[in-house]
Amino acid sequence: MSDPPEPLVSSPPPGAPHRPPHLHEEGGAVPWTGLSILVVVAGLILFMALPQRPLSPQRLLELRAELYAERALDQLALAIQDYRHDHGAWPGARPTAERGLAPAVYEGVWFERQLRLASDDLGRVAPATSSAYPHGPYLPGGVPLNPLTGLRTVRLLEECESFDAIRDGIYGWLYDPRSGELRAHRLPILRKHATLH
Repeated sequence: MSDPPEPLVSSPPPGAPHRPPHLHEEGGAVPWTGLSILVVVAGLILFMALPQRPLSPQRLLELRAELYAERALDQLALAIQDYRHDHGAWPGARPTAERGLAPAVYEGVWFERQLRLASDDLGRVAPATSSAYPHGPYLPGGVPLNPLTGLRTVRLLEECESFDAIRDGIYGWLYDPRSGELRAHRLPILRKHATLH
């Protein structure tokens, strides 16, 4: 006669603590890392198989406005950097014959003129480039529209004023003329004001 078949799961030797079958070294159980990888892969397959919910028209409008605002911000920031490169100062300072001797006085009207028109080394402007006004124009079409607010206006920060302190919605851009930092103004409720012109 033949020997009886060996049991699939061996029983522990007498006196050894009882352990569940999946913890035996010789058992064919799947280790925890293998099981967790299997669960992750199954979850990924399930995630890819589920149809994606399309963006709502409102969210799509918001994303487009944010994209256009980034483009306009880059365009305006580049014009500011170019002006700084040519003049050695940030745009917005009222032109004076004694630059550097007195503290600069910054005004929004000069910011817009110095970027839109031709200028000389002191920041004085003229309608067209000439030998006397060799720099610019940096933004011939004027300040770009901020689609997040629907405005082109630029708010120059006062000394010691922070960007976060400005809460009103009447500006397109916020600019610190002492550092050259520029930000797109964002209103608290984006979807109400998002426009694409």
